[in-house]
Amino acid sequence: MFGKLRHLLKKERHTIGLDIGFSRINAVELKNTLNNLQLISLHSIESPPETIIDGKITDKELLIKKLNNLVQKNGWQGKQAVTVVKGRGVIIRHLKMPVMPKAELKNAVKFELESYLPFNSKEAVIDFVNLGTIKIEREKQYLILIAAIPKEIAFTYYEVFTAIGLDLVAIDVVPLALQRTFFSKERKGVTAFADLGEEITNFFIVVDDKVSLTKNITTGSTIVNQEIVRELRRFFELWQAQSQNIDISKLVITGSTGNLDEITPFLSRQLGIPVEIGKPLAGLLKEAKGIGPEYAIAAGLALRGVIK
Repeated sequence: MFGKLRHLLKKERHTIGLDIGFSRINAVELKNTLNNLQLISLHSIESPPETIIDGKITDKELLIKKLNNLVQKNGWQGKQAVTVVKGRGVIIRHLKMPVMPKAELKNAVKFELESYLPFNSKEAVIDFVNLGTIKIEREKQYLILIAAIPKEIAFTYYEVFTAIGLDLVAIDVVPLALQRTFFSKERKGVTAFADLGEEITNFFIVVDDKVSLTKNITTGSTIVNQEIVRELRRFFELWQAQSQNIDISKLVITGSTGNLDEITPFLSRQLGIPVEIGKPLAGLLKEAKGIGPEYAIAAGLALRGVIK
């Protein structure tokens, strides 16, 4: 989302996904198209303390210095990159709209979104994705995911990437990045995802590769406790109410905090459904075995530069 001037990206390219988190910066570099995808590099370094809080860059110069060292070390100057904004810095909502021509849909979404934003739309960078058709009472409608961030936050990210010599082609959101990471042509049914971050935990539900419900909480998850379990149960209850009791087949967890091997049986016992650790790019890349769940978001960001 938030593509620079909505440019179509070239088919042959290196794309760097940079997930700049509260305590870690994770980077994935990919090359080529989905049919010939190549993993070029993985990197994980410490973030400068408190340079990003709730999606907002609070110390731009310190972050530039840290990222510039990474860029210089890997010779990334001039290459395209995609990043993500997390937490309360980004607003994510779903809309259901009647099926209509593309040009009319764009205007209709603009008209509707005003009531969904906590700030004036003129002060925000806004984008939307048509997730396809769904049936509501036997009538087909479009499921639209909209995302908005304050222009001040977006411009700061562009300034940082310009300073380190990377071409920031898009600012993405966590659910869409992770949906790409775990893309599967064979996936059917309902899968829940939980990205357990140091500052923000993101929940979302994918139905046949459509992001159908999202939520994030600001509780850190270095130790997964009953609070996370309680929030997941509430999220699942919300899904049951909205979907008319369609069951969730499994929960996939990602993130860089805690021991995920110990978390999976704990969550499975508490929630009563199968829980597994996400394997980034497993359906797209032969050598994906060595990519840990902490790289899930960065991998999905890099895939933003890949034409299907």
